[in-house]
Amino acid sequence: MSTGTPAETRDAQDWIKGHGGHYLDCSIMVYPQSVGTPDGQILISGARDTWDECAAFINYLGGDIRYLGPSIGGAAALDLAVVTRLVVNTVGIVYGLHLCESENLPLTQFAGMYPDGDRARHLSAAVDSGDYRETVVASVSTGIEVVSAIRNLAADLGINSELPDFILSLYRRAEAAGYLKADNACLIEVFRGNA
Repeated sequence: MSTGTPAETRDAQDWIKGHGGHYLDCSIMVYPQSVGTPDGQILISGARDTWDECAAFINYLGGDIRYLGPSIGGAAALDLAVVTRLVVNTVGIVYGLHLCESENLPLTQFAGMYPDGDRARHLSAAVDSGDYRETVVASVSTGIEVVSAIRNLAADLGINSELPDFILSLYRRAEAAGYLKADNACLIEVFRGNA
């Protein structure tokens, strides 16, 4: 139950099978506080008989458990596809905040365009306060980890990696400026030219 690429899951499966074990790959799609709740979503891939044997136990981990089939790399691929959307959305929101502040629009105007609970509201409040450490939802460190995994998947598949390459460069600049443990809202400092 970790972020990885389909190639890494195949390696893990081969190693475990080589030692007489059975392997399911699982991707947790929620923040830790949602694990074990009705909102807990976990993606599972691997042999059907192994899933059938373990499902009763795994179902305790959340209310939205999705078995994706026997292809061991399925959960990792879908996880990274979903995470790609989330990361691109986060970067887009922070850049939108940068556009608004460049025209002296109160960031509350931007936040007010979105419903309660939307990520834009959290990021807007963090940028507005300038405190990227107090309300950490997802850190630069986490961003680097997941975008690196997306890049690795692109390399494994032999597909274009320009998008993850660009996003990773933004995160690396934030890291170099000392924001490794800070909320993703700190990417505003990269756009402002301060990182």
